[in-house]
Amino acid sequence: MGDDPLADLLVKKEDLDRKLLAEVLTPYVKLDQDSGTVIPTPSFARLTNASKILVFLLGRKAAKSLNLLSEPEERTPKEIATLTGINHDSVKPTLSTLYKARKVQKAGNSYFVPDHAILTIREDLDKPTRPGA
Repeated sequence: MGDDPLADLLVKKEDLDRKLLAEVLTPYVKLDQDSGTVIPTPSFARLTNASKILVFLLGRKAAKSLNLLSEPEERTPKEIATLTGINHDSVKPTLSTLYKARKVQKAGNSYFVPDHAILTIREDLDKPTRPGA
């Protein structure tokens, strides 16, 4: 392929997704190297509940990708509420909205972020939040 101008477009999808995932997560969370637990940074607290849920679930995706989790990346609304500190009564309707927007998918009673949504989530997080939004 040497001189083919299209050769510069070739990447491994997994490498691209990992780089994008790291870009999205870096300001908001860290991962415990022993347990894969998602650890919020101070910037996480400034996110909306919807963004907190998405970042948390993306953190689980990253931990699973790094083989830090033996269980699935998906979490139930109750687990999400417990692990993020968001009121359970807020988590359920927020997940419903995110599901309708195709930013999360369901696996039984649990939710996860599909790979195709990572770019959209990054763009949403990059937008300045409006007062009252």
